[in-house]
Amino acid sequence: DFDANRYEEILRAYSMMSPDQTLSVGKELLRHVVECIVAVSRQCMLAFSSAPSHESPSEWHRKAQLKELCRSMDPTHFVAVTAQLYEHVCDFLYRHHSLCAWHADWETHAIAAGRDVQGNQNFREVLRDVKEELNASRRSVWDRIQQQVALVLMTLDFQYPGLSEDNFLQILHMTQLLIEEGDAFMAECQPARGSAPSAGRRFSEPIRTTLKSKAYEYFQSLHHHAWVNLKIAYIEQDSWQRLPVSRRDRKSTRLNSSHLCNL
Repeated sequence: DFDANRYEEILRAYSMMSPDQTLSVGKELLRHVVECIVAVSRQCMLAFSSAPSHESPSEWHRKAQLKELCRSMDPTHFVAVTAQLYEHVCDFLYRHHSLCAWHADWETHAIAAGRDVQGNQNFREVLRDVKEELNASRRSVWDRIQQQVALVLMTLDFQYPGLSEDNFLQILHMTQLLIEEGDAFMAECQPARGSAPSAGRRFSEPIRTTLKSKAYEYFQSLHHHAWVNLKIAYIEQDSWQRLPVSRRDRKSTRLNSSHLCNL
């Protein structure tokens, strides 16, 4: 749950930092958000990955990079890990939206809580600056989330039959829902002066492109597997004997063939 008093304390603490420690309160807040996005992505992979036999789990968890964690994962865990990852990154979008709304209504909340708004002029300026930086940071926050999600999708081994058709389609559906959430999040951006409104624009091309590439990769492996099974079970096992054909059918075949040649 969002604790408004705690959040104000954090912002006040950031505002007391010297210029050589941070450029602004908003940038310090956003730096923390980006670090959390990266950390949460890694924690999701850690929860479902397994350490190699020659390394201790604690050492592996300490030093393993995101790509290594994805490569070490069992395909049966792909649906669970993507569901958990998407839940957490969507939570970042919702929290960002809530912070923007809280900043927009800060004075109303402060008056309702009985605080002296007029006596906090400096802090009001800090909050105003943070609000502007939060509104301007939607693109960077969503891009950072896309970068993490695209990296995970590209690294996971989407190959049939290791990953079943049902599981792949579930991941496809969940990723599409994430894209819709991201587009809705970005649609609230204030368009730059002189630019077209953001409604209807697509802001999730990195994930869309990655998903298209992984779908091509997966169905290629699926078709190859089906062809190998067909070849081994039927083509290479069939004696390919000529079947007897009646005189009437042979005559009909010749007529059809000559008709096609004339056409």
